[in-house]
Amino acid sequence: IDHKLLKRVPHDQVDNIEKQVKSKLREVEYDINALIKSYKEVKGARQEAFANELTPELISRYGRKTHLPGNVIFKIISCSLENMSN
Repeated sequence: IDHKLLKRVPHDQVDNIEKQVKSKLREVEYDINALIKSYKEVKGARQEAFANELTPELISRYGRKTHLPGNVIFKIISCSLENMSN
């Protein structure tokens, strides 16, 4: 951050920037919380799917449990959360 440049910026512009940053932060926090909620819901559905035996129809359609849609979605969300924490 260039502090000399920031000292030259008029206060009304700094206040506006602060409001924009706070607004964006709230938006990001909301999205993170929504992603975490989705992760928990999908994780529960995934655990339930893995606890049940595959029917012949599901075996012919997906091949194995790791290819079930719930597992694929879980993995996508998991990777997204891991990337956000890095």
